[in-house]
Amino acid sequence: GKPSATGEPSWANAVRELVQAHKDLPLSLTIGDRRVVILAIDDPRPGTALARIDLAIAAARLVS
Repeated sequence: GKPSATGEPSWANAVRELVQAHKDLPLSLTIGDRRVVILAIDDPRPGTALARIDLAIAAARLVS
C-alpha cells in the first residue's frame, strides 16, 4: 500500500492492532523481505505455537 504521511506503510496500524490484540505477549513481530518473523519467549506448548503461526498468517494477509 501507499505510505502514510509519517512514512509508514498503509497496513502498519492494522498490524499493530493485530499484535496488541494477541494474547501471547510480550512478543515482537517484524515484516520485511516478504517474511513475517515473530520473536517471543520460548513456550513449548503446541497451542502457543499454533497461535503464533495464525498471527503470522494474519499479518501476512494484511500486508499482501
